[in-house]
Amino acid sequence: MLEETQNIFTFEKTQNAKSYNFNEHETPGSFTLDNSNLFFDNHDTDLYDYSVVNLELKGTNLETLEATIEVTLKTDPSKKVRFKKVKHFNTGVKSNLDSINLRDLEDIYTIDYDKVNSYTQTEW
Repeated sequence: MLEETQNIFTFEKTQNAKSYNFNEHETPGSFTLDNSNLFFDNHDTDLYDYSVVNLELKGTNLETLEATIEVTLKTDPSKKVRFKKVKHFNTGVKSNLDSINLRDLEDIYTIDYDKVNSYTQTEW
């Protein structure tokens, strides 16, 4: 089952995804588990259901997207296999991540200091 399903899945965008003309803006960081099935999951068959279950950024400049694909046999959902596929991009996201400058927690969270001060030591 692994070899057969691995050969069916290609880590390329679906025809519907190509219609959005996303190419000029895409980087490996553009894809999430929420949107990856929209962009890449076009390989389901009568026998197999494909799902992207994990995404990882790899490479020196984080220019590579590694996806873990889970394939479920539709006639017996207890039978599953997983494999990885890799997609390389011309642009990485390391420089974007390095440019983020956070000085304080307030840069990313709204903190209610009155509420924090109301907690006792045992409540922490």
